[in-house]
Amino acid sequence: MPTTCVAGYCSNQASDSISLHKFPIDEKVREEWARNVRRTRGPRPGQKKWTPTTSSVLCSAHFTEECYDPVPGIKQALGCEVQHIRELLTGAVPTIFHRGSAPAAPAKRRKSRAAEKRLHQQTVAECLSMETVVEGRSDVSSPGVELEKDSALLTDSEPPVEVPPTESTDCGIQVKPDTKVHAVQVNLRAKRAVKSVQAQIKPPTKTVSTQNTPSQVTVATQTEITYSNWDETSDTASQMSVSVGDRMSMSDPDYDPSYDSGPDEDDHAEEVPVEEETSDSLPDTRIFLVFWTSLVHLFSVLCSCPLCPCRKLIWLCKEVGTYLKVTFKCEDCSYRWTWRSQPSFGRTAAGNILLSSSILFSGASVTKVLRVLSHMGVAVISARSFFRHQEQVLFKAVHTLWNQRQFWMLTVLEAEGEPLVCGGDGRADSPGHSAKYGTYTFMELTKTAVIDVQLVQSNEVGGSYHMEEEGLRRSLLKVGQHAQVGTLVTDRHVGINKMVREEHPLITHLFDIWHVAKSIKKKLQTLSKRRGCQELKPWVRSIINHLYWAVISTPAGSGDVIVAKWKSVLEHIHNRHGGFGGLFPACTHGPLEGREARKPWLTFHTKVSVEVEKILMRKTLLNDLRRLSPAYQTSYLEAFHSLILHFAPKMYHFSYQGMKCRVTLAALHFNENAHRVQARKSDGTSMFSVHFPKYKHGGHIVRKVLEKPTFEYVMELMAIVQRVCSGEDYAGDVLEVAGDEAPIPQPLSASCNRPNKEEAIRKHVCRFTANM
Repeated sequence: MPTTCVAGYCSNQASDSISLHKFPIDEKVREEWARNVRRTRGPRPGQKKWTPTTSSVLCSAHFTEECYDPVPGIKQALGCEVQHIRELLTGAVPTIFHRGSAPAAPAKRRKSRAAEKRLHQQTVAECLSMETVVEGRSDVSSPGVELEKDSALLTDSEPPVEVPPTESTDCGIQVKPDTKVHAVQVNLRAKRAVKSVQAQIKPPTKTVSTQNTPSQVTVATQTEITYSNWDETSDTASQMSVSVGDRMSMSDPDYDPSYDSGPDEDDHAEEVPVEEETSDSLPDTRIFLVFWTSLVHLFSVLCSCPLCPCRKLIWLCKEVGTYLKVTFKCEDCSYRWTWRSQPSFGRTAAGNILLSSSILFSGASVTKVLRVLSHMGVAVISARSFFRHQEQVLFKAVHTLWNQRQFWMLTVLEAEGEPLVCGGDGRADSPGHSAKYGTYTFMELTKTAVIDVQLVQSNEVGGSYHMEEEGLRRSLLKVGQHAQVGTLVTDRHVGINKMVREEHPLITHLFDIWHVAKSIKKKLQTLSKRRGCQELKPWVRSIINHLYWAVISTPAGSGDVIVAKWKSVLEHIHNRHGGFGGLFPACTHGPLEGREARKPWLTFHTKVSVEVEKILMRKTLLNDLRRLSPAYQTSYLEAFHSLILHFAPKMYHFSYQGMKCRVTLAALHFNENAHRVQARKSDGTSMFSVHFPKYKHGGHIVRKVLEKPTFEYVMELMAIVQRVCSGEDYAGDVLEVAGDEAPIPQPLSASCNRPNKEEAIRKHVCRFTANM
């Protein structure tokens, strides 16, 4: 027969929501239980009053939530094994008894968010309440725990810093911001045990980022916060008194003092020597942000010695970037064990290198990302650590993956045996003729894939005007080692036109329509704004549309037909539609109706007619029309250049390696997402979007909505980063990857005479003080 609750009007049995509890052994508490039960239950036959037996139980419906210990529930939520989920606290007494109906499981009263927040703040405040230590002892004594004053850290001239009880959940320890580094002994008073803690707080350091503008400052929160009250005073003092630079040189075998920009700029090494709990694969679980107060609460409530039931623990915390290491020591048996917040890749903390990788691989700015996290109070690496990661690991990973994919793309094109149809175009890192970097992209137009990207610095070729020509020369040399380029589509760059004609006579060099149409449109729009030429304005769009039609409707190799069709537009805007003679004698349209018939026709021998004829019938333009490409255009190249702006914005300056790496990342992203299909709604219909671009002057365009992009290349890069950090000499599947890498050019300031800094400052100051 199942056991039921002995309370009157209650017959609850054990279930998922109901638990049964035996009467306590303590006579006083047992009598209080029985007295409360007698309010709803009379005596048994032959008894004066009801008394419990050894099998009597009460269900959880008669107890409030405050009667239960929260520790088993928290342990179960964290994945720990617990014997009983609901355990009554010692001395808990049932107080909920109803007459006339069986009390079912009490419905949980929904609390408002504000009430839950206040309750959480009160709980954390109780767990983190602190007392100031005077002469090495706390105000609240703890049996078995004795705090000693560390003579190596606290001197008579530097009294202990007063640490008042905290009322905020943002930080477990509060110090005055203008104080120096002190060692402070405090007590963490929890519900069940008192834990002694010794804290050393160092204010955050500031690191000036050199990737963006020098005026932007990143507050690096990679400060090391050490908490300790170990008995080994000498070891603790020596460990906590080591300077930041010494700690870096000891923990980082790759530490280079040349990275230090000055004695006032502190930075902690991100390489953490870890002897165990190393990871052989990328993290397969999600990463969460955990508040420090929550960690303190977790350690205070749940941690106990695994060898003995003692809960008096001493713990030492070390923080390096996003990495947190907590070493526990039992006061009774002196057993020590370590908890780490993250795995490691070799000797590098996984969180630190993954943060640097994510910043670079997403094309973000390290200054802004670290500032966002710093505003949240998240422990992050410094900007200098990011640049060290970037130089030692991330650049190699990006170039390894690109060389591998480029090699296989060129191998496949070589195996097909067909001449390549390629498009090329250059991009400068700043407008005008003052660019430092020139990026030249070489794309296979039939596959819509970027097969080569070249970065040229202006001092390599004697000026920014020649960067595009040099980039094409390098791309043709690189691609020509594997496959033959049959057709090349570019813009009308004079230097490129001459170079291809003289150095590569076997390549069919064609021009892109968009670049020619853009040039003609600008000249026509300028003419339509002049006095006496306003009647040309309605014809500008029609003339440009006629250019596209003349080229696309003509078979390849028929340049004379394209020119004949183009000349007919001059007759058309003068209301003549036939009798032209030659290869295109008459217009192919039918009778004009509507808006086309109402356009103001131009008159021969007028000012606007003569000026339009000069623009449309220019000899150099007619020669270039014969070489316009009817089948392949460079529109995808322009789209790729827009994508580069996401990875390498023109408003920021990057080093040569940084610029090359970010352009390569853009190429990897483009090749993976260039063939996305159109997205569909739930009913299967295709999705479109309407836009109102500026160049339409109030008009609209309709675009296809494509599926969301993928980032499989980032996962491959992360795997390479892990291999490199683990010490593997990994170079991808291509064995001859870095043999023909171009050397890094000298900076533009290398040719300048660098003055003495002190002398330059002296002259600068005297120049202004002389006028005062």
